[in-house]
Amino acid sequence: MPGAGPIIVNGLKFVLIASWSCLVAAEMLLGSMSGLGYLISHAYELVRMDIIVAGII
Repeated sequence: MPGAGPIIVNGLKFVLIASWSCLVAAEMLLGSMSGLGYLISHAYELVRMDIIVAGII
């Protein structure tokens, strides 16, 4: 079991990144009027790179 720890942590890291990316993409595609996807889309329209980068990070 101790040898499986790093593999489990890497899997959780991957799943967290993938799910967060899907969440932001869904907000952007569905036209939500709130949320992180909306913030990034709106900042893109206003050419606010600082907000876009902060939203991605």
